[in-house]
Amino acid sequence: MLGPWVPSARYPLESERLLRFARQLAHGNRLTLAFATDAPDRLGTILALRAEFQDMEFAVVPRRLRRLWSALRLCVKASVDLTYHDSAALRARLRDRERSSRFDVIYAASAGMIQQALDLKGPAPLVLDFGDLDSAWWERRAAGRPRLTAGLYRAEAARVRAWEQAAARRATVCIVSSIPAAEQLTAVAPGASVVVVPNGVDPERYPAGPRRATEPIIAFTGCLECAAGLEAATEICRVVLPAVRASVADARVVIPSRYLPRPARHLARLPGVEIVGNGGDLRAVLRHAAVAVSPAGDADGAHPWALEAMAAGVPLVASRQNLNGLGAALDHGLYVEHDPGALARCLVELLGSESLRAEVGDRGRAFVRTHYSWDAAALRVAHVVDRVRSLTLPAGRWAAAPQIPVKP
Repeated sequence: MLGPWVPSARYPLESERLLRFARQLAHGNRLTLAFATDAPDRLGTILALRAEFQDMEFAVVPRRLRRLWSALRLCVKASVDLTYHDSAALRARLRDRERSSRFDVIYAASAGMIQQALDLKGPAPLVLDFGDLDSAWWERRAAGRPRLTAGLYRAEAARVRAWEQAAARRATVCIVSSIPAAEQLTAVAPGASVVVVPNGVDPERYPAGPRRATEPIIAFTGCLECAAGLEAATEICRVVLPAVRASVADARVVIPSRYLPRPARHLARLPGVEIVGNGGDLRAVLRHAAVAVSPAGDADGAHPWALEAMAAGVPLVASRQNLNGLGAALDHGLYVEHDPGALARCLVELLGSESLRAEVGDRGRAFVRTHYSWDAAALRVAHVVDRVRSLTLPAGRWAAAPQIPVKP
């Protein structure tokens, strides 16, 4: 299993996906966890990983050297993302390892790590877990940026997209975390076998049983750091919240954020709006929230946080557009079309009825526990890997690996 990172506070969701799947794959398999790290506390992190995964191959890359090399590669119009994840030392360790012990399956967690996989000589089938496509991440970051910055981000998105296309064509199975990501991948790599395994949530983080909110707090399950999330938050705070406060005078919207972006500072001055600089920890906000809102338009962060709200037993109000692909029946939450007036009416109805909040929250929690827990996601990944491992591959190039049909 080739991982582009080790557990990181900076990218908690990506790190959790990698670790949850690694733990599941370690059951019934001899798992080799391979990675390159530049973490400042790498000794403690590696020791913690060693306690769980005895079989590891890793390389330590000084952070300053990694960044300098990425900057130099940018000057010659090479991908910063792919350069950052590359490690000649790790490739050498894996080649040495392959001479003594053949790998049956290569699982690469991101397109960037396929570089190490392609350097191996054996014809083992490749499972490539894109998660959320890196090219889409760069595109979203380009929106709303100054022209020069936006141009650099879009150029990087194009370079990463070309690599993702080539990687998808070589992989036996591609895994993505959402239906939009699957559609984007199949558009650039028609014929690729793609399976959707969403990021999960952990219902055990939250206490079972009825929950009571003492204040009419509305938790915003979006992201202020991107243009789409900021636009969605602006609509909630300027249009929806005043309509809610006309019926529930002390209602307020609480927005967690890693930091307060300059374009979002005007929102913090609006009546009933509170932006909490808590590292973007939605879970801390959900402990006190009466309801949660997942507006349309914010594809960057709303989908996983919507699931997190449901797992916490907090009734969710969301647009069908934003929850596309969740597969939830409409009775698991109060879903509305993308209309600010309908959104406000749903919020007022929930804020005014404790019994309704309990009913909707319990249904949402049960749904997530059954279909969208990390355990369910990890079991599905293990099933995909088992199917791939059962293939008998002819000797030859990676491109010769057969593809297997996998339903989303």
